[in-house]
Amino acid sequence: ATGEEVTAEALGGGDVHMRINGFTIYGLYHATCEGQCSWYDFTKKIFEIKKIATEVVPVTSDEFIRPAPRPKWSVLENAKLKSIHQNVFRHWEDALREYLR
Repeated sequence: ATGEEVTAEALGGGDVHMRINGFTIYGLYHATCEGQCSWYDFTKKIFEIKKIATEVVPVTSDEFIRPAPRPKWSVLENAKLKSIHQNVFRHWEDALREYLR
């Protein structure tokens, strides 16, 4: 499974930006940082940023049993925010770096 990660700070920034611009929006809006990664990529990046030398071993979704079935591809896309020119989110690696400072 892959996904785009988002921090609370990044999400809050998008919410503030939308209020300032006076948008009244309805419906489901995905709000997530740009880029995509697997949980493996995300975990490796955390250790890389923190300069922690450790082995991260990838596993498949089939090896990581969850109660609900997982889709093979599940990346959120900010399409509706982009359609109204309000996609204010940075790349997930930049947000992660700031979060881990």
